[in-house]
Amino acid sequence: MFKRGALSAFVLIGVICVRQMFAAGMEEPELLNRAHNLMGQKNYSDALTCYTDVIKLNPKNMMAYYGRALAYQRLGQTQKAFDDYNEAITLNPGWGYAYEGRGHIYEKIGQYSQALDDFNKAISLDPKSKLAWFGRALVCTKQRQFEKALNDLNQAISLDPKFALAFSLRAVINKKLGHLDLARQDSEKAKALDYTK
Repeated sequence: MFKRGALSAFVLIGVICVRQMFAAGMEEPELLNRAHNLMGQKNYSDALTCYTDVIKLNPKNMMAYYGRALAYQRLGQTQKAFDDYNEAITLNPGWGYAYEGRGHIYEKIGQYSQALDDFNKAISLDPKSKLAWFGRALVCTKQRQFEKALNDLNQAISLDPKFALAFSLRAVINKKLGHLDLARQDSEKAKALDYTK
């Protein structure tokens, strides 16, 4: 739970954001853009507040629910993130990113069947989503379905040849399968791309 000081700061930031919005005459798109910029700056708490303000202005803004879900996820508030992904899916069931985000939550809490369903749905809606392919590979890895995981990682890497995290996971799988040269090559590639950034 929040400490008193943290909660006070959170409330104060929310009040300031709403006041700034009205004082500046900010409309929904401008406020949504501000929230996206705050996410880009890794200022998740302020972004969360702004996304909430957008939702107050327009409870049917799917992008605000999706953005707020990401902010909640980065802040470790998994249930709230899950709820907002669900709302984004309800508002636009044809948008793959919300399924991909919810799939990562299912994967994190060990509900692999639901995670696979969501990643499959995300891939069917957007076959160019490297994160959906990676997410499905991660679940397959945890289920020890290494060949399937490798296929998905190969697809993710073909979509983004600089996807260091995919090279890193592929190195782990290749090592488990005894493909030591391939594991070494992928590990070196991941390090060269600096997957920690």
